[in-house]
Amino acid sequence: MLLMYIILPVVFYGVPYGLSLEHGGKVLYFFGAHYIDSTSFSIILLGHLILGLLIVFFVFNNRLYVSVILKKNGFDDFLLVVVFVSSFVINIAIIKMILYPLYIVLYMRRKRYKVTDFILYGFCFGFMLGKEGRHPLIQTLLLTLLPSLSRASLFRLALLSVIAIWCMVYILQPLKYGFVPFSINTDIEYFFQHLQPIYIGADLSLHFQGSKTALFAESVPFLKSGADLQSVIEIISSEGLSREAFDSGVRYGSNSAMYFSGFGFLAVLLFLTLFKYITSLFKSNLLSTCFLMYFVVYGPYFIRRTIGSYFVDLFTLVFIFLVFKILIEFSVKGKKVNHVECIHFYQRR
Repeated sequence: MLLMYIILPVVFYGVPYGLSLEHGGKVLYFFGAHYIDSTSFSIILLGHLILGLLIVFFVFNNRLYVSVILKKNGFDDFLLVVVFVSSFVINIAIIKMILYPLYIVLYMRRKRYKVTDFILYGFCFGFMLGKEGRHPLIQTLLLTLLPSLSRASLFRLALLSVIAIWCMVYILQPLKYGFVPFSINTDIEYFFQHLQPIYIGADLSLHFQGSKTALFAESVPFLKSGADLQSVIEIISSEGLSREAFDSGVRYGSNSAMYFSGFGFLAVLLFLTLFKYITSLFKSNLLSTCFLMYFVVYGPYFIRRTIGSYFVDLFTLVFIFLVFKILIEFSVKGKKVNHVECIHFYQRR
């Protein structure tokens, strides 16, 4: 948590901020030139630091912890694989929004057989080669390696992060597009080419002039479509990209910089307070585990993904948890009724 939500954002946004001081700004390129001044870099840097501190405080203050059922179950593992594959095969937005949080719930609910992890890795490599991206592999690696990562020192985690980023850029990125690793550029300039769209997207998000409703719409499931609001990604991409690039489907990623204002941070505090109340209300091992694991597995994406997307997924996690809770309570109630009926039967005998 400290590495991904505080140290990494400071380094990631601190380096270009330092490089921009000499000339008051820096020109970056992604389907055209984009100038970012030093003041904007400083706000993006400070905003991510404050937001990261709020998230870390939320996790530690709520005392979120991991609690897993040790007994393995073959059917649960089968269902886990089915949900994981479906989350990438099914292209219906509302179903995809539910399936991946459901996958995290199923993954963290109980221990798995080793063969299940190998099956998941097989699908991950298949998805990556099939142009689905590196996301499935990175998420599965983080979940699988969590026991050993949780015991690692901060220095070792930082070193592993550098190695992981290097592998993503020079090995996984070429594989994603069907190239042999290291067959393209291997110099440092090639590395920074992959970062420039993130900085440009952050700057465009920072200067986003949308309504205050848009901040809530990016954070609550279905509110965007219900309020008939256009996605922030679509708006900033249409502003920053050339018409040819935009029409061809190129988009900037989302970024939390759109929340870096007084009202934006107030909205973030409101949502974090709401989720704190939810965790204290239910006091559930499963909900606490899923909340913590979500922040862990999405830690590497904090520098390039809006906090609003986190809140959308957390709302979905709460919904899935409530469904699980209702099903389990009905199951337990049914067993109790059967047990009582059985006792009454023997008493009559």
